[in-house]
Amino acid sequence: MQRRACSVTVAAAGCGAPRNALPHRSENNTTVRRILEGRCDITGGRGGHGSHWTGPKAHETTLKPMALELVVADFLQNSAIPRSYTCEGVDLSPAIEWKGAPEITQSFALIVDDPDAPGRTWNHWLLYDISPSVHSVDPGFKPGMTGVSGTNDFGKLGYNGPCPPHGHGPHRYFFKLYALDVPSLKLSAGTRRAQLDKAMRGHVLAEAQYVGRYERK
Repeated sequence: MQRRACSVTVAAAGCGAPRNALPHRSENNTTVRRILEGRCDITGGRGGHGSHWTGPKAHETTLKPMALELVVADFLQNSAIPRSYTCEGVDLSPAIEWKGAPEITQSFALIVDDPDAPGRTWNHWLLYDISPSVHSVDPGFKPGMTGVSGTNDFGKLGYNGPCPPHGHGPHRYFFKLYALDVPSLKLSAGTRRAQLDKAMRGHVLAEAQYVGRYERK
């Protein structure tokens, strides 16, 4: 649609123009309607000074999309992970829930890693091609319950919990959720982290993370 020039100084509320720069009442219905519908350009009045606005519809500029939020059950953000979710316990995955994904999300991916591991980041859980209708993962996850499972750095599919070296101090464990713009990353089960990262590149719409800590003394 071709935009028409409207000889007014203000585009919409908040553009910084003085109130007396608004068009006369007889001009309001047509001109302001064109502004709100995004059908005209806003230029500076008769003198040609001012801003040139060809942006989105006025109502779109006020929308604030909800941020993607991830919550891991049974421990608070940045607090200690319960023993039952670690190699010193039953080594089950915790319950995970999320909300606030962009409406155009077509799939999710979940990664759990430990950047404090000796030598390099250690991957504890890789899960991808999660349906956009899914917003939680039940505790005690097993491969096949949802999505496609990659191979973690223990050489296994699915989840393996925190297991830092004895006396190495507390490690941080990052639960990372990615909202993606493709329904599938077209990766087979058993994919490793490097291949997963490469496949997700350029497709991430939003990301959320939740951090827990664990130490073996």
